[in-house]
Amino acid sequence: MMLSAASVVMFGMTACGPDWDQMDPPAGGQVYSSLVKLASYTFDEGTAEPVNGRDFTMYAYDGGDFPALAKEGSELENPRATQFLNLNGGYARVLNPVAQARSERVAGSTSQDAVSLVFYVKQNAEHASTFKQTTLFSFQNADGTQQVAMTANGGLVVNGVDGDYSFNTSDEVTTGMLPADDEWHKVAVAIRDQNYFVYVDGEKRIDYTPQTSYKYSQIDMGKVVDFMAVAPYLYIGENSYETVEDKAAEYAWLVDDIDIYRNTITSKEWQYTKPGQQEGTSDKVNLDYLPEGVVGYFLYNGSLTNVVTNSEKASLVVAQAQGTESAFEEDSQRGTVWHQQEGWNGHDNGYAYLEIPNPLYGKTLSGATISFWVKAPTVNWWDSVWGLTDESGHMWYNANGYVGVNASGQWFDCQQDNGDNAVAADTWTQVTMVFSGTGFKVYYDGQEKYSDTNNAKWNSSGTIDYGNVLTYMSSCENMYFGHGSFWGAANVYISDLIVLDRAATAAEVGYLYLMTAKTEMSFFSLNNTYADAFNSSSVMSLVAVQAQSNESVFEEDSQRGTVWHQQEGWDGHGNGYAYLEIPNPLYGKSLSGATISFWVKAPTVNWWDSVWGLTDESGHMWYNANGYTGVNASGQWFDCQQDNGENAIAADTWTQVTLVFSGTGFKVYYDGQEKYSDTNNAKWNSSGTIDYGNVLTYMSSCENMYFGHGSFWGAANAYISDFVVIPRALSASEVTYLYAGTKK
Repeated sequence: MMLSAASVVMFGMTACGPDWDQMDPPAGGQVYSSLVKLASYTFDEGTAEPVNGRDFTMYAYDGGDFPALAKEGSELENPRATQFLNLNGGYARVLNPVAQARSERVAGSTSQDAVSLVFYVKQNAEHASTFKQTTLFSFQNADGTQQVAMTANGGLVVNGVDGDYSFNTSDEVTTGMLPADDEWHKVAVAIRDQNYFVYVDGEKRIDYTPQTSYKYSQIDMGKVVDFMAVAPYLYIGENSYETVEDKAAEYAWLVDDIDIYRNTITSKEWQYTKPGQQEGTSDKVNLDYLPEGVVGYFLYNGSLTNVVTNSEKASLVVAQAQGTESAFEEDSQRGTVWHQQEGWNGHDNGYAYLEIPNPLYGKTLSGATISFWVKAPTVNWWDSVWGLTDESGHMWYNANGYVGVNASGQWFDCQQDNGDNAVAADTWTQVTMVFSGTGFKVYYDGQEKYSDTNNAKWNSSGTIDYGNVLTYMSSCENMYFGHGSFWGAANVYISDLIVLDRAATAAEVGYLYLMTAKTEMSFFSLNNTYADAFNSSSVMSLVAVQAQSNESVFEEDSQRGTVWHQQEGWDGHGNGYAYLEIPNPLYGKSLSGATISFWVKAPTVNWWDSVWGLTDESGHMWYNANGYTGVNASGQWFDCQQDNGENAIAADTWTQVTLVFSGTGFKVYYDGQEKYSDTNNAKWNSSGTIDYGNVLTYMSSCENMYFGHGSFWGAANAYISDFVVIPRALSASEVTYLYAGTKK
């Protein structure tokens, strides 16, 4: 309830005239909506005069006070700036800068596919449980009957704009998007004509496309964006349909540095670097290499936490005190792993097992995948490695390959007291169980080993309803290592438990094996980070040869999420020139093969300028989007498909390009399928017989790789994602694994 209002002119506000902060069109001739900052509210004194009456009007909730400025050094100390806005149990309203820009014909303001906001916010920890319900901002019409609002949970609430609906509100799902922890957080939001996304402190927390849900398939997000562009008012801390009970208490948070943009922000706007942190990196575990659908990942590398959620944690349940305790140990092959000691009730060593919050709990499943690495010093035919139980039903996997279910009125024993498909003793094996509505398959080290229809021994209660099995898997609150069967815990070492809420394909199982086998590789997702997921000290950097008008930055892509946009450029280009420099993962290695893989989308196919390359500035090696693969180094050269586009990638289409080099030649794959090679291509020219051992030596002699550099020419206009480097030649089947696991 609103008690009173007062109009207050704020200092530190700026708005944009016709030429202010307008970006040039992207290089390369294609037309995209340009990003324009329309207003910036810093709340600092003396930095700007109010412009065109864009002053805030302050309101107080029942029992609250008017929002007011607070300064650094007060009891509400702000370490970021000298002054900020304390909502004080009220809210603020300002004329909508997007609508103002349209009415004043700000340059480019009529070409619009998104509205974006970037701001800082801080909430007291005492409101942690209810902060998620409060509204960060809302765009409203004059009487509040139409609005588009966003909550601290990342919920998007729409009223009176093509209907009434909401996504990701706290009564639907708890996202944990924005904590109430007495700390300042940077929030970056883009509401687009297809989806919306939110970054908090540089990390993507929400990326939601309503059309992917049957429930919301008819919703037109374009109408939402159109409304935000014409709504007369922008509110901070108010929602005309608000349900929060004690608004005076809940709306006591602080806000600062609000920037409003027309169209979609990029990494330049959402990037956030903590003090002492290297730019382009994150202090969180990088999981970008995982395939879609992973809901649980327990590394067991000294931690019991599910690193997907960072909130669920396994715990050791001690049924009987152990003489030799189950604990983390060091393994020469896989590093720190979990050692589960043999045990059961009455065992001489006692009995303990790991209880794991079930990532599948409460989900409606049409499939599920359980994958883990295991090493059994000796193969125990009965006692459990992995299991599920609600203490009335049971489900398990034992090291002899015994998979069983006894729950919900049915049972089966697959390979009970039969060791034909046991894991090899004292050898690390990745076990992956894939369940669907019609059966299951078990894979060892990425290869199918047995199934419900192809196994060494089978017994059951009759025809198995696997939909019922999946329902049971989602009904158990916990899964276990060392518990779940009718027996005890096997003596085994465990590493890398991965849980998917769907049935992985055979190729995706191969990908899980490839990614977790502890073999050398580098994976740069370019998902808002320059860092290698497997080596956080290896970080790309942007080299600016000539200042860019339209900068190479991270951008949002509707298919692949956050990706790197490499702008076209060369010395003397009208847009300037910059490229990505990548510490070469192959540097200094003795190679018998090498694999380079990345996803690329070129709006137009540039026949000359470099997508990927290597150079020591005397020699050169490159791949261009028309399929031109070349080497000129160490006294030899070849041009494969120079000025020939028969094997070019399709324009404006995501393609995975994988180059596999061996000591005898090379092959290039598109989307997991061989496209051309040194012996099968559309055009070839060379200095003579090529020594590919020499090519591999050159690849390992260069300190850096590049996107947008390495050839004799410049940088192609291209979007890049999921860059993988492996110091060996992948097989054709492994290339298909890489494609399946990174496809989006």
